[in-house]
Amino acid sequence: MDFRQFLKSRREELGLSQQELADRLSQEGQETSYGRVSHWETGRNKPPLEDIRFRRTLAAILQIDVNEMMKQLGYEVSDADRSPDARKAADIIELLPEEARSLALDYLDMLKRRYVQTG
Repeated sequence: MDFRQFLKSRREELGLSQQELADRLSQEGQETSYGRVSHWETGRNKPPLEDIRFRRTLAAILQIDVNEMMKQLGYEVSDADRSPDARKAADIIELLPEEARSLALDYLDMLKRRYVQTG
């Protein structure tokens, strides 16, 4: 499925207008307009899927797991090279609201500085 089909279908399933989606993205720090959402759905422009914050925000608004969203869009998503603990930590962080994600990542950075020796 391409992005424009996915976005329109999922947006309509949730009863969101293009304007409502744009407003929610903007409220979450992803400056977007009705016109931009419309262009994504017509294929005129592509959304910034390379931006992880955009992907997370869009997935949260569309009430879908970010990895599941990317799989549906035809991207290969693999965390097979991560340990079960790393996957668990990532899953937990993905479920947190944005302000809590920052705290969780700050805490993990603090633990890394304390326990991991770097070159």
